[in-house]
Amino acid sequence: MRRISALVLSGLLGLGLVNCGSNSSDLTPQTACNQAMAAVCNWANKCGGTAALTAIDPSYTTVAACISGEQAAGCTGTNAACDTGTTFHADLANQCISGISAMACPTSSTSATTEPAVCSQICQ
Repeated sequence: MRRISALVLSGLLGLGLVNCGSNSSDLTPQTACNQAMAAVCNWANKCGGTAALTAIDPSYTTVAACISGEQAAGCTGTNAACDTGTTFHADLANQCISGISAMACPTSSTSATTEPAVCSQICQ
């Protein structure tokens, strides 16, 4: 699964979508990835508006463009799946998405924002 931290750029990017409300037993790696990418775009918009969206990709001038672009880039094929020999944990994916949504916005352009630690435990 694509690491969310790859999208966090020096305190400008992150996530801010409220948890999409999926029952963890129904959450698939693909759905979790899509929700996480939507959360990244919503958080970036909440914290930095269009400037934060275009920092992810210059073509992202709207949240919708960001979501569709990030989902297409990061949540297709094997990008959304756990590595061979690891198991997807839907409950941890939900915690990750919720944690991303709850992240505070950076206080300055030099402060870093990191993904919740649980995000690195989704595939074990």
